[in-house]
Amino acid sequence: MKTFNGYTIEQIKNNFPLNMIEQHKEDYLKNVAEIMKNEEQGYNKELCESLRNSNFRLIMFYTNLPKN
Repeated sequence: MKTFNGYTIEQIKNNFPLNMIEQHKEDYLKNVAEIMKNEEQGYNKELCESLRNSNFRLIMFYTNLPKN
């Protein structure tokens, strides 16, 4: 089974921040799919690093929002 950072796609889907909007979830999952595909077909390190950084920034945005 394919994983991303040790998590399956289903595990990732089930663990997004509660307040994350659907578009950002979709963007995150597209990035994951692209990284997995790229790693299978001939690793482009720069592309994968950029996608990982984008995902990191998305998660950090939602985890650093003030809680009301």
